[in-house]
Parts: sequence; structure tokens; C-alpha cells
Amino acid sequence: MPHMTQAELNQKLEAFHLYLEEKEDLTKFEINHLIELQKKQKIIFRDEFLAINEEKALETTRIGYTPYEQITYSNRKNHLAPQKPDSRHLTRYRMVYGPVEFDDPASPYPTTIPLITTCAINLSTSDNDLKNFSSGGKTDRTLIADIYQNECEKIADFIVGTAKKEGHTHLIMPAFGVGVYISKLSHQSKELAKEIMYKAFAKAASKHQINVEWVIWLNPANPNAANSTIETQKQLTTFAPNNPYIQSVIHEDLLAYTNEQVLGGQQCVMLNAGSDRTIGGRFIKIATTIEEQLVVQSNNFQLLKLHSTLNPFLESPFLEAFKNRKKQFVQPAITSHQQRFFPEKNSSQKEIFIEIAAQIKEMFLTKEKPMLFNLNKGNISVSFKNESDAGIFANGLYKNGIQSFSTGNAKKVQTNGSYFYVVLTKNDYNTLSTMNISQSSNSARDAGFFNSTNAPINNNVDSAKCTIS
Repeated sequence: MPHMTQAELNQKLEAFHLYLEEKEDLTKFEINHLIELQKKQKIIFRDEFLAINEEKALETTRIGYTPYEQITYSNRKNHLAPQKPDSRHLTRYRMVYGPVEFDDPASPYPTTIPLITTCAINLSTSDNDLKNFSSGGKTDRTLIADIYQNECEKIADFIVGTAKKEGHTHLIMPAFGVGVYISKLSHQSKELAKEIMYKAFAKAASKHQINVEWVIWLNPANPNAANSTIETQKQLTTFAPNNPYIQSVIHEDLLAYTNEQVLGGQQCVMLNAGSDRTIGGRFIKIATTIEEQLVVQSNNFQLLKLHSTLNPFLESPFLEAFKNRKKQFVQPAITSHQQRFFPEKNSSQKEIFIEIAAQIKEMFLTKEKPMLFNLNKGNISVSFKNESDAGIFANGLYKNGIQSFSTGNAKKVQTNGSYFYVVLTKNDYNTLSTMNISQSSNSARDAGFFNSTNAPINNNVDSAKCTIS
């Protein structure tokens, strides 16, 4: 993107300061135009995002800085994102989508580009992600590849699926989540992470039949950049050689390339590789990340006015949808573990779940068959006599995408007397019942599917009550 001087940035920051102070000198037309754009934005989220407390649901959709740090802005809408949000690992399950206007150096008028703002797994500053997706010391960490792959595929499917649903034929994206967000991995793990992420988007592109263009940045200031970018492009091609829905593109400017496609008539949407902590990154300094560059190149810092809580039209529709969906997926704490799973003595149902119990033993390699108990609100307890079996089961669920809503880790192993159990919500159980668990124990072991050393298991037990984790 075009280099911006400190003086040019300061000028933009001053204008943004006046906007926050509600002193910006705008015409009635400009005000109404901004309002119309704000109304076109929306927050879209996966079910996993429902794990967040409602009061914190919009924390990471705030700006993180103000133009002048020494000034306190009193308006409620200007509250900043916390420096260390405890639920930042859930940010990747929500996105902000809508049209944003960007400055066009070749035209006196801005270009409108539909934008998706969301983030990837943060293996740099998120303690939760570092623990769950890698192992090792403070640096040169080793990627836990299978768990990382599962999560990348969910993220890619979310992004590409949304692009398709919103009527786009092309998704234009930077090298998403494989820059600063993998900074603490070893070189080998960084290369593996890049391969996994690219393949995840290739898989999603093929599934949704939408064209994904992965833009490789060509640094015009680096005389050796051309050769290295060509090598990168060749490498990416080998990751999905027979997939016609994804391609890598070499270009000096992601925004300029997207603008060219929009002016050429493509129904494209651009991916903003955002922060998991805030909207806009540290935009008050000379931009270093994609998101910071997009902020300063957006018309009058418009990206912040549209995709953050500075947009007054984002909050109400989101909170209404959040509350309605949370009622369906997050149940109140359970206080009883005494009711049998087959209280109605429905023989056909009983036979089904006896078979499920047998398959759990076979696929998850437990020493014993579990016992199934019916809890309230459709929740189910899978109970074992052996604590290690319960841990193996919780870990196996985690590696197949069934995890704790509240922590993002493996589900908690709880205790009732001499039994150890894991609670499944109705949605968890439906996922389990359709999971391919008919493989033999040997094939499961050979594939490395439920290696109990690869995922964080919470074996802290709580005998006072049964809770959904």
C-alpha cells in the first residue's frame, strides 16, 4: 500500500479526533452518507462465539487506541478494548461484514469495497492459543498440527462460506494468520502453519465453489523480493495443485489489486486480517499490519467508524441475535447427576445409545464402555469408572472439534462419587452421534487420532455440581 508520511497520518488523526469529540465539520450529506454505510454493516458469528459472556461480547469489536492518548473521551461509545481480554480466543468466531470506502490515489472519489474483518489463531500474544495449538518454550515452539488444522478449517469455512452467502464470487485475501500471529513458532512449524492455512482455504473454496485469491505481497523497496515471491507462489501451488478455486497472486498492494477487480466488475469481497484484541490495531502509528494500513487508507478512517462499536447500528441487532442463539446452545448449570439416561424405557432409543457406548470404547480406545445418563434440558453425561478413560474421551472430543464453550479447551472431567464423567450438550451429542466412530481401534491408533498428550485436558474435578464446560 502507498507509504504514508507521519505528517499525513497526523492530519488524519486530527480529523478522527474531531470526529470522536463530535466536532468534525461535516455537511448534512456527508453525515447521512456515513449513517447509510453504518446501517449496511453487520456482525456475523459462529456458535462457538456464544461461549463469551454477553457483557464482553463486543469488547474486541472496539477500537484499541485514540488519536491522542492523553485525552479522555467521555462518550460511552468510545470506550476502548481491554489490553488483555480474557476471551480473545473467541474473536475468530465473529466477523464484521459490510462495504467500506477507501481512498483511490487515481481518483477524486473513494472506491467502495465489501470487507470482512476477522482474525486467525494468535500464536504470538494469546496465552490461550499458544497453549492449545503449540508446545515448547517461549520461542521456537512446535505446532500441534492436527488441532491447528481443525481450527483453521473452521475459520476458513466461516469466512469463505460467508462470502458465498453474501453473494460474492471472489474472496481476495492477504497471507492470513501466517505473519506476526505465528511469530513464536519454530521455522519448521511456521512453514507447516502456512501450508495448513492455505490448504484450509483451498478446501473451503472448493466446498463453496467460490474463487479465493491469496495475494503475496511484493515489496517494491526490496530488489530481491521478486525471486522470493515467485518461489513462495510455486510453493503455494503445490499445496492445492488440482484445485481450480484457489490461486496465489503476486502484487505490490492488496488494496490496489482488490480495487482493480472491483472496477473490472468482479463481485469480490476483501478479507481484513484483523486483530483478536481490537478493531484497527495500533492505527495511531505508521502502519505495519494489513489492518492498520486498511484503516489509514479508508476514507477518513471509515473502517473504524463502520466495523467497530463506533458504529451505533451494530450493537442492537447483534445482541438480539446473540441472546436468541445463546438460549438454544448454552444451558444453565446442572445440579443433578442421578437420573438415568433411559428413564422412558424407550427400547429403540436404548439400543441406539448402547451401540454408541460400545463405539465410544472402540474409537476412543477406552478400557471400558461408558454409561450414559440423561440430565436436564437435553444434556447428557458420559460416565466412566476410570478417570483416565474420561480424560481420553474428553481429549478425543476436543480433537474432533467438540470443546468447552467457556475455555476453548477440552471439556472438563467431573466426578460424582466414584464415577468420572463429561457433560455433552444436545448439540455436542448430535455432533458425536454423526461422527465417524466406526473405525477399528488399530486404525484409530495408527492415525494418531486420540493421542492424549496432544491436547490440554482439564482433569480438575468438581463434586459439588455438574457444569457444562
